[in-house]
Amino acid sequence: MILSKLSNPEISISDELFERMIQFAITLLDGGNEQVQKSIFKHFITHNSSELFFLKLHERFLQEIHFLKKFSELEDITSNEKMNEEMSSILRLLQLFAEGHFSDLQNYIRQQYNSYHSYDLLVDMSDLLNAYMQTRHSAFFEPMLQCFDTLTEFIQGPCRENQIAILQGSFLDLAANLLSVKIKILWVTFLDWWGWRWFIGKEGQEN
Repeated sequence: MILSKLSNPEISISDELFERMIQFAITLLDGGNEQVQKSIFKHFITHNSSELFFLKLHERFLQEIHFLKKFSELEDITSNEKMNEEMSSILRLLQLFAEGHFSDLQNYIRQQYNSYHSYDLLVDMSDLLNAYMQTRHSAFFEPMLQCFDTLTEFIQGPCRENQIAILQGSFLDLAANLLSVKIKILWVTFLDWWGWRWFIGKEGQEN
């Protein structure tokens, strides 16, 4: 029902209602719920209108990335706090889509093969993480960590297709930047935490 409303072009949904729907979906999936995951996947592949759901998320990612690229430490960031909260919720929802290495949704987030238009949300998340890092501002620390968590969930299993997609994208450049900043030791700890360090090191050896 939630996905049907979010995917219905005839229903106008306010930002507040959108956030509440996302939170409700998180509640249903929290803790791992394979039955709900299967229902969500079935909805996506049997309803062409679900393309609108992916479009909305894609647009939210682009909006946040655009803001971060224009961000200045001199500006009042409180005006973007609500957007940060919404983005964290979206990232958490996507993480729960893939919870427990649920490969159907792990892959469908990258490519919606049953839709006329496909939106690679994996690339969007990588670009968003890069944008967060470039600001180097503590105000974006929490959503940045959530972005790490979500991306990690999408490569675990392992999900080879998503690992390859990330390696072909901009994540290795981002990882190199992480390891070159002054807080190198802290970031190496983070990479160890989420299992990224071995992944990056392995690719480096292969190259």
